[in-house]
Amino acid sequence: PQQHQRQRLALPLPRQHQQHQQQVQRLLQQQLQQLLQQQVQRLLQQQPQHQRQALRQHPQQRQQQPALPAHQQHRRPQHQRQQLEQLQQLRPPPQQQQVQQRQQLGHILQRQLLVVALQQLVTCATTTTLVASCQSYEVSWNNRCYYLDGSTGVCASGYTLGTNAVLTCIATQFVGKTYRSVTSSNCCIWTADTYECYGMSSNCNSAGTFSAGPVVNGAGCANAQNHMSGQLTFCGKV
Repeated sequence: PQQHQRQRLALPLPRQHQQHQQQVQRLLQQQLQQLLQQQVQRLLQQQPQHQRQALRQHPQQRQQQPALPAHQQHRRPQHQRQQLEQLQQLRPPPQQQQVQQRQQLGHILQRQLLVVALQQLVTCATTTTLVASCQSYEVSWNNRCYYLDGSTGVCASGYTLGTNAVLTCIATQFVGKTYRSVTSSNCCIWTADTYECYGMSSNCNSAGTFSAGPVVNGAGCANAQNHMSGQLTFCGKV
């Protein structure tokens, strides 16, 4: 039976998993947009104060003082002419140039953020054809096996803590699975990341098969650090 299990091909992803992936993509796009706006705002705050004021003023409010008549210009002392030249050198660039600089900077940041987003999405989509030889309580993904257990952050020999990123890709595949051996006493899922973002909203701390997989902020786990006895733990094969 094990040999037959190794030769199985991966089944198409269930519709629930596809919907979950679409939700993750929409959430990621919203986060990228917010991050881009924050980066542009932070860069604007780092500009000198006189440049920020120049951007906020209307062009008609920044009209220069009229020049002196030609017959009076020669009367201006030399030190005043030097001061005027220095002020002209310190004058901020025209508004149009500053707007172009901001737009170019925004495009650069947006491209960088999109590259990161595409890398994450490709990672979730890069599943292998062959299914690893996993136990009945495990999920096979990218030729590795993953399980949930109430083991207080400790994984079995040959396994290590999985990441939130991997859990994002396979959360819905835990439907119908069970704990490896120990029923948990805390619903937040302990991962390799500093903060816990996933939790079990159903079948929490009770034996039996999972009727739903882990979800973001499930059981109130939003950037939590619950490292308690019986903590639900996410492990993957090394």
